[in-house]
Amino acid sequence: MIKIEYKKELECNTLPKKKGDCDYDCGRVQEWINLQKFFYQDFNISISIDDDFGGATEAGVMAFQKYKNIEITGIVNKETWNSLVEPMKLAFSKLKFPLNTSIQDRIVQYAKNQLKYHPVELKSNLGPWIRAYCFGKDGSAYAWCAGFVTTIVDLAADVNGKEVRDYIKASLSCDMILNDAISGNRGQTHLRNNQLRENPDLIKPGDLFLVINKRNEMDATHIGIIIDVNEYVMTTIEGNTNDEGSRDGYEVCQRYRDITKGNYDIIKIT
Repeated sequence: MIKIEYKKELECNTLPKKKGDCDYDCGRVQEWINLQKFFYQDFNISISIDDDFGGATEAGVMAFQKYKNIEITGIVNKETWNSLVEPMKLAFSKLKFPLNTSIQDRIVQYAKNQLKYHPVELKSNLGPWIRAYCFGKDGSAYAWCAGFVTTIVDLAADVNGKEVRDYIKASLSCDMILNDAISGNRGQTHLRNNQLRENPDLIKPGDLFLVINKRNEMDATHIGIIIDVNEYVMTTIEGNTNDEGSRDGYEVCQRYRDITKGNYDIIKIT
């Protein structure tokens, strides 16, 4: 497995963090306090992310400790930190599969497992989830749909001692993944939208879909994972999207896409 940056997001080597501290890891504490609202609907607290562990951060930590039935100290020790990052730990946990489970089935199950823990950015492609998917990078330049997909494929590949590069290009660029699939460098099969409209039975769970610019068939603008198909409608799990289907959204979502109303290509990996 090569997409291992999530391990760094689960660790904090400067604990404990407390009021008066000011460094990068204090900012990480602030990030995770803000992210809890997406995991626990009845914990809706927001604080500034400025790397400065002040009174507001202490209050946020104490509220979280109370919510999780941890000793209320306002200090982030190992127990509090592990509780803060628990959703990511569970999302990246190793799943067990029967022998000979296909790579496609493993991709579907790993995508569903990630969805369960609601990966989401803080804003503008920022936050620990984005760094986990994008080789430790985040920020406005890192549209992370490809980072999410390559991470899922990497997790699924690791079950058999392989890695994402055995199946698709390990890139954060949809265009580069598309070009590599067209070349079939890794044994992939690439199908264009017209082929899918003529024969939707070609689409299977575990395939990857690409949104293609209608004016340029070599311009892929978004990528995701197909988890089910019903005639012309694909059920998908996608990163950097939202309920409205934006290609520059803010979370991992399950969506429905009609291949007759969009310009989609498919990558089948083997």
